Amino acid sequence: MSLSPWHGLALLQQVVGAAPHSASALRPDDISTLGERIAAICPESQLPASKLEQLENTLSGTLSKDTNPAPDHDAVLLACVRATGMVRGLKAQVGYLMPLGTRLLDGAMRVLVPVASRHPGNRDAARLLAALSVLAVRVDSIVLLADGARQTGVPPGKLANIMFASARAGVTDSGVYRACTSLLLEAGDSTTARECSSRALERGLDSTWHLVRLATWWP
Repeated sequence: MSLSPWHGLALLQQVVGAAPHSASALRPDDISTLGERIAAICPESQLPASKLEQLENTLSGTLSKDTNPAPDHDAVLLACVRATGMVRGLKAQVGYLMPLGTRLLDGAMRVLVPVASRHPGNRDAARLLAALSVLAVRVDSIVLLADGARQTGVPPGKLANIMFASARAGVTDSGVYRACTSLLLEAGDSTTARECSSRALERGLDSTWHLVRLATWWP
């Protein structure tokens, strides 16, 4: 007899039910792999530091002259440049939506969020935002709601809604589904989080992760 994923969830809840809502039960992603995930999304991650600096200057100059909204391709490319610089530990430069003192992580988020908000079906924007959101708001951190909002200027609830919209728009990616579920759970919306996980389970993506994640959070 075969069991549906949700039958599996019910059984798993019985096993791990003693630790509901445990922030340490299962991390949504290992932040140590962030560089690998950015490299898989951004071909620019292979460029030397000097080329990344040139791209930052060129793109920032172009986007600063353009009328809003910024072209999606250029904005995602600039976010990739900044995300790559972040994982390499490069120095942040003043640029588009990035005044003096802005961290590279924040600079990447500031150009990505508008793109993913306007066009949730943009796969590259959604995938990169999903990867960065794990670091930006530190999902599973006990200080997520306070520190996450203060560090990035993007409340976890807003990021969760963007990830959910991307999933509904047809972006099929395990990182997007994980970020969607985890951010929604942290924002207190377990019903919508379950829909995100349902989409992943229907496609056979990260089934174990989603079943355990839901089982350790369901009341």
